Amino acid sequence: MQNPQKIKTLLDKYSQPIPRYTSYPTAPYFSDQVTAATFKDSLNNLPDGQNLSLYFHIPYCDTLCWFCGCHTKITQKYQPIAKYLVALKAEITTIATIIKQNPTAHPVSHIHFGGGSPTILSPDDFTGLMHHIKSSFTLAKNAEIAVEIDPRDIQDDMLHALADSGINRISVGVQDFDPEVQKAINRIQTFKETKHVIDKLAKLGVNNVNIDIIYGLPKQDVTKILDTAQKSISLGVDRIALFGYAHVPWMKN
Repeated sequence: MQNPQKIKTLLDKYSQPIPRYTSYPTAPYFSDQVTAATFKDSLNNLPDGQNLSLYFHIPYCDTLCWFCGCHTKITQKYQPIAKYLVALKAEITTIATIIKQNPTAHPVSHIHFGGGSPTILSPDDFTGLMHHIKSSFTLAKNAEIAVEIDPRDIQDDMLHALADSGINRISVGVQDFDPEVQKAINRIQTFKETKHVIDKLAKLGVNNVNIDIIYGLPKQDVTKILDTAQKSISLGVDRIALFGYAHVPWMKN
């Protein structure tokens, strides 16, 4: 049995709101006072040898989860996604060019693909995006490359593309395994299909997996949250990220 005092110490330490560093600087620090020149100056003045973390946002999904407060658009067509990729690659080229003008190298130690649903990209487009990133930046030898996936509709060719591209961490969106909760948030996702995808990734050599779950969703109670947590643990994941539901209906007006 774990030491109760250690558990209390952990709860005292982490039982408080903390910032979410999906992007940096975080959203409250962005304003119309931050211009292109400001951004370029910050890149030109990176500390010598400073490692970089890169975040790539794919703002598209094929269905809307009703709890979602992320910046995303629902589309059944691939054309907007393909058009967005052209702009994203251009931005990668622009930023990498500025950084390479610095006298010292700035290796990339972390890459994260978020959304939206990054796996809405076609396998070929994801592979092409990764190639563009690797050719534009210098990746550290042990760089962590993570991608958020929606296991409900991901196909084998996409799983192979992720593994072949060097993805070494997968963030699996779950939220809650209870059918009643899933119906209330418009995200039907069985434990079986989630396990199926995680097992396939393990066979492809991607063993670092974290699962995202949310508390505060409609139809939830403590028993359901604990059941989701236990089922997540049974999948052999090495991290579980527990988020509080943010009620921001104006995001989807």
